This record gives sequence, structure tokens and C-alpha cells, in this order.
Amino acid sequence: TESEAETSLMIAQQLMAKPNLDMTEFVDKPADNEIVKSETDYKRYSWWENYLAMVIADNFRCYILMSTYDRKTCIKFLGHKNDAEVAKELFYVYRGIIMNLYKQYVAPYPPQHRTKIKNMYVKGFIKGLNNKLKSQVENNTELQIVMVKSDALVSHFNSMQLREKDISN
Repeated sequence: TESEAETSLMIAQQLMAKPNLDMTEFVDKPADNEIVKSETDYKRYSWWENYLAMVIADNFRCYILMSTYDRKTCIKFLGHKNDAEVAKELFYVYRGIIMNLYKQYVAPYPPQHRTKIKNMYVKGFIKGLNNKLKSQVENNTELQIVMVKSDALVSHFNSMQLREKDISN
């Protein structure tokens, strides 16, 4: 359900704030403080998938980078290894959740109106997730301290001298 999806993402954000959290608690990968790009597959992502990736990156101590080749895009989460891996996994999980939710939501509407209704629903849902995550950090001093991108990550990102592309939300 929508509320379960929102709650689980907020819990994921709280878990990221725990000291020494690493992906080995969830999968068999070594913990590492190295800055990496955790990449999705190349495909044609829709506007809302890009928007979701930006919201996750912003709320989970990562930057988002996008590479395009042959009209397909690869979304990359740049961050410390564990953060970037968590962000990528959350992207895949929430992409699937949102697809299931919008399919259920638009089903009762006439087919000619479903695309517009889907777009409004998805935009509102992702915006709501973002607002709840931001609010959770604002209302929790521990999260305010921990959910900040490290100086090393900020420096690494700034040294990349990337071109910026605006994706409207």
C-alpha cells in the first residue's frame, strides 16, 4: 500500500543514520568508505523514474549522474560505497512499488484518461515521499547530523566538472 511504501522508505533513511551501517548486514558485500558510482541498467527511463532517482539520491547522501548512449540512460548514484548501493537498491524497489500502485490507481478510469491520471498520481506520490523524508530529517537532530554528504564526497563531485541538466519535477 501507499502508506507501507512511505513508511518503509522512512525506516530505510533512519537505518542509514545508524553508526557503522553497511550493506553486509543485508547482502554479502564488503563494507567500504570508497566513493563509487552504483549504476542501473541502460534503458529508456521515464520522467518519473528520473525524478524518483533524484529524490532517493538527495535523501540518502548521494549525487545522481546520468549517462546516455543510443537514446538509453544509465542512472548512477555517486556516494560512499554503502550509501550508493543502498540508493540504487531503493530505486529499483520503489520503481516497482510505484508501478504497481499506479496501475491499481488508474484501473477504474477510462483508458483515454489513464496516462494523465497516472502522471499526476506518480508526481504527487514521489513529491509526498520527498516531503516526508525531508520532514523526518528536519524533526530529528541525529538525522540532521548524519544525513549530510561527506566533505570527501562533495569535493569529489565538484572536481568532476560535469555538465548540468535540469529535469523538471
